Amino acid sequence: MATATKTGTRKTVCTVDEAAAAYGGMPELIKAFGLTMAKGRANSVERWQLAGVPRYYHLGLYLGLQHRGYEATPQLFGARTWEEVPGLPSGM
Repeated sequence: MATATKTGTRKTVCTVDEAAAAYGGMPELIKAFGLTMAKGRANSVERWQLAGVPRYYHLGLYLGLQHRGYEATPQLFGARTWEEVPGLPSGM
């Protein structure tokens, strides 16, 4: 399970590894977003872990985590505040 803290009834997710745990494991996250384990590729899960979630996937990952009972944090997307996260309205 994600090593996340609780906010109300939802656990917060700060890292790609925690997001993978929320999805049921890294293979499930990879399948859900059409990623690959191959290093150095544009659609590599390694890129998500090193550089943050690409903008194209922000809303999908945010909503997917909400659907599973988790709360994404700006840190998951490589930002300090929601205002810095492109693709999501501020204060979500």
